[in-house]
Amino acid sequence: MPPFSSANVSQILNLLDIPSESNVSRTMVDTLKMCEGRGEVEGEVKRCSTSIEGMVEFVVSRFGSDVDLLSDTSVVGSGQRVTVTKASKRENIIGGKPPVTCHSLMFPYGVSYCHSINGSEVFDLQLEVVQDKEKVTRNATAICHYLSDGAGGKQAACHPVFGEMLVWTSKSKRD
Repeated sequence: MPPFSSANVSQILNLLDIPSESNVSRTMVDTLKMCEGRGEVEGEVKRCSTSIEGMVEFVVSRFGSDVDLLSDTSVVGSGQRVTVTKASKRENIIGGKPPVTCHSLMFPYGVSYCHSINGSEVFDLQLEVVQDKEKVTRNATAICHYLSDGAGGKQAACHPVFGEMLVWTSKSKRD
């Protein structure tokens, strides 16, 4: 496989037999632009990985090898309104470095966009979901990035950790 690079996009398309004017081709080019471009936010450090090993290498470069991995594969509440009944910030993360969040990107093979934004925080959530006419309580995790609003203030962009999204933090203190 040619290296993951926009300079090699025609080789990749040819090798995978993908028409150059297709939606898949356009999505691949967008993914490559995102991966090769500068970070979109001040204080963002990013890397695209085409393997689990590459992702782990980036995480270890940020924290060392003593890390916690947060993920959520539960589908309880998917596509439904949920009520957050409790939210608590993770205060016990050692080292104070911002978490690394990894998102899957659209590409014919696995590509993860991993980034760390200064000031990001991780929250543990308790959610209430109505499922089959019964209230179900479940735990979840969210990550909040605090972005400049252009007027000297900060605006929170928070999203739950779910599906193929992973959040890595330096190891938490154990009580």
